[in-house]
Amino acid sequence: MISIVTEEVPFTFGDVIRDKSRPKTDELNRWYHSQILSGIAYIHSKDIMHRDMKPENILVTLRNVIKIADFGQACIYLKNNADEEYDENVATRWYRAPELLFGSRKYGPSVDIWAIGCILAELVRGKPIFPGRSELEQISVIFGVLGTPNETNWPKWRTMPDANKLLFEPKEPRNNWAEICEFKKTSKKMKRL
Repeated sequence: MISIVTEEVPFTFGDVIRDKSRPKTDELNRWYHSQILSGIAYIHSKDIMHRDMKPENILVTLRNVIKIADFGQACIYLKNNADEEYDENVATRWYRAPELLFGSRKYGPSVDIWAIGCILAELVRGKPIFPGRSELEQISVIFGVLGTPNETNWPKWRTMPDANKLLFEPKEPRNNWAEICEFKKTSKKMKRL
């Protein structure tokens, strides 16, 4: 039997986001953002995709140090093989990149970056930015904010396996990110982040 002993890490990032009594200063938010991005950059530098980045898979120590956890869906990214296919049934819905929602099996570390963007928006808003109750609703919620895909904003999106299964009205993106992320609650410094 193998035992792995690690330090105690009492909180998830989800706990941090939901705890209304916990201070969320601009400096602390930037500290979290920096650590999460540095952690995923390191993981990607080792050609690993996490594929399940979400607040519950980010641990926070008593000193607010971030630890990325749960590598159960992680895999090696074969960047020199553009034809490599990966499982599309990865990532928790609210943090799942659009290409995964469209059934793509050819993707890269950008799926983790999408998830981190969703997580960081959730930290600022205090609630998920794209809270779909099903995969179809998830796509609809994303389109409601970012607009519908077309050949200009997402070249070759129609080549995704499930792209032709959906019909939707063209929708322009909402460009007011202060409104989308509810930045009215945060300072001007945080808006520039």
